[in-house]
Amino acid sequence: MHMKKRLITLAVSALLAVVALYTATSWYVGQRIQEESSTAVQSLNAHLAKTWSSQVQIQLKSYQPGVYQSRAQYALMLPSNGQKNSTILIANQIDHGPIDLSALLRGQWKPLLANIHSTLIKTPFTDHLFQLTKGESVLDGQTRITFDGVAHVDWKMLPLDLTHEGIRSVFAGATLTGKAGPALSWVEGELDVPSLVLDDGSVRIEIDSSRIHADTRVGSFGLNIGESGASILRLKVTRPDSPSIEINKLASRFMVDESGPLINGEIHYDIHQLKVNDKDWGEISFAAYLDKLNGDATKSLIDLYNRILSRSIDSPDESLIQNTDIRQFWLSLHALLKNNPDIRIQPLRWTTPDGEGMFNLSARLTQTALKPGGVGLDGNPFLALQSTLSVSRSMISGLVAYGFENEGLPHLKARERAMREIQSIVGLAARLKLVKIEGDKIISTLLLEKGQLKFNGLNVPSEAVMAFYKKTAPAYWLSLQAASQAKPQELAPIAHLNPSDIAIILTSAGFVFEQLQDERGDPLLRVKTGDGAEAAIVDIIFYGCGKDTTCQDILLKATFSPKKPVALQVMNDWNAKNRWGRAFVNDKGLATIEMDINAYGGIGRDALESMIYTFFDIVKDFDQSLDKNPSASASNRSPSSSRNGQKKLSAPAKNRRAQRSIPSLQISLMRMPQSADTNTPGCDHPMHCPRGQQQANTCCRAS
Repeated sequence: MHMKKRLITLAVSALLAVVALYTATSWYVGQRIQEESSTAVQSLNAHLAKTWSSQVQIQLKSYQPGVYQSRAQYALMLPSNGQKNSTILIANQIDHGPIDLSALLRGQWKPLLANIHSTLIKTPFTDHLFQLTKGESVLDGQTRITFDGVAHVDWKMLPLDLTHEGIRSVFAGATLTGKAGPALSWVEGELDVPSLVLDDGSVRIEIDSSRIHADTRVGSFGLNIGESGASILRLKVTRPDSPSIEINKLASRFMVDESGPLINGEIHYDIHQLKVNDKDWGEISFAAYLDKLNGDATKSLIDLYNRILSRSIDSPDESLIQNTDIRQFWLSLHALLKNNPDIRIQPLRWTTPDGEGMFNLSARLTQTALKPGGVGLDGNPFLALQSTLSVSRSMISGLVAYGFENEGLPHLKARERAMREIQSIVGLAARLKLVKIEGDKIISTLLLEKGQLKFNGLNVPSEAVMAFYKKTAPAYWLSLQAASQAKPQELAPIAHLNPSDIAIILTSAGFVFEQLQDERGDPLLRVKTGDGAEAAIVDIIFYGCGKDTTCQDILLKATFSPKKPVALQVMNDWNAKNRWGRAFVNDKGLATIEMDINAYGGIGRDALESMIYTFFDIVKDFDQSLDKNPSASASNRSPSSSRNGQKKLSAPAKNRRAQRSIPSLQISLMRMPQSADTNTPGCDHPMHCPRGQQQANTCCRAS
């Protein structure tokens, strides 16, 4: 009996220990979820502001922690569009693990950090939706988060039939399934919508079985690497007094991969069947390949697109395209061509019941100089180009005949008339050497090789091609005058210093660098200066980017390794005579020069480029001053050493972190030299002339 009681006591103690351990673990998990929620919201808001709109924000409204279960409310703030309230409230019921009984019943044995059930909360903005669903939440989501930070998502939306501002939407519901890594480092999933019908009384759009899928990860440039795409089983657009258009089996596929500093990509579009007024117009396929694109330049162009998209939502009354965008476009395009990228279209094919048309293109590009002012390229970027357009005569005749049938001609007469007109046009084009005729095929070729352009085998003067290019290209995007006459609202200052933007400036200037991270996880660009400078490496350090994605504070730092000790007088003379950059000896006894760039309140793009170029010129000048460095003496000891010979951290390096958190203002007023050139149009007095120009008096002139 005594033994039995002892066993019962041990069993009860063990059970209590398990319950206590489970309770403590669940409580800890709940605390961890609460702590990480605000960080996750900040990261998501930064992503939304960068890729969509700063007006789209998520707020954590409340969090009620519990031992085994917690509750949270999130608010999704949408652009108002004149409405007083555009807020969607989402309620989360969070069951924290490590074991979820409901998951065990479904056969899911893996320990969980949390199991989150999400539903909508009724607000004035969503009241109409709750009326349509008779009080049921339109959204019902289950999110399981494992201890390795992976989120498994299974969300559903109910069917809806609603009318808003004269547009009726019949929505058959949707499902979102997939999983995502910590901080969205990778995503794998798909969104399925069985059907959607939009009708405003004049135009009707029907979409059946649409699907969006993704299997991507975030690469070293911040781009989504992997495969994504979409498909629609059937898309039909009808409107009164216009032909109806129907597309069956539309599919798109995008693939991106990276190799060191380069990006490669593929784009595919396929239409299995195109119908116009129920007549079969055949199938269409398109495949394009982009190889050896500069990764930083690609990221910069994508950021530019996202910024324009955000502007269209946040400030619809402002100019959509600003001159600063044009300058960034050309600067990024110039950097994009650095590695001689290849572009191929193989092929664009259109096959109809009557014949086939095909277009192939292969081009190799090369980097050419920017025009003065940074708008437009100063040379031909095509190193080689070859394209072929081949269309069957029967295909063109069939399409033209269909047009005549719509005008009321009988089928046979429409075909005969189409054949006659096509025969006449093709014959004239052949006599003018615009096309070649090979049986039923009409062929046109373009070849650029070794600077020689050939059209259908005939030499074409390059001047004529460039004249045509200049007349047909968008003048605003090529006009230096347009960029120099920027309106005040178009001179929007840069409010943040993205590593990709700085990388574009370095790439355009011909610097070689690598992208790293410092010990805190912030971006770091390590630049090789070359030109025989003793400072073989320059670090561009971004501060606070781990938490503050705006990166408004960067430090340019060059470390030298002189062959002889650095005299204190050399440092003093340098700091006394030079406004830009501060020199000191670090704790390892190495000469160091630093310069800060701060974007708080905004900084112009030209000023940013000029400051970066100025620093690299300072590095060269400082290197020359070290060559004149007198030998250090006992009375002229390096400031990095104390009296007892032990090294001591120099003040500029030691107090850098503290100095950054203390706001300070230092203003130096200088009298500008007077010169007749100062008022010359296009003449500036920058602290540094752009590359390719030299300073004459107070004006930058072409070298």
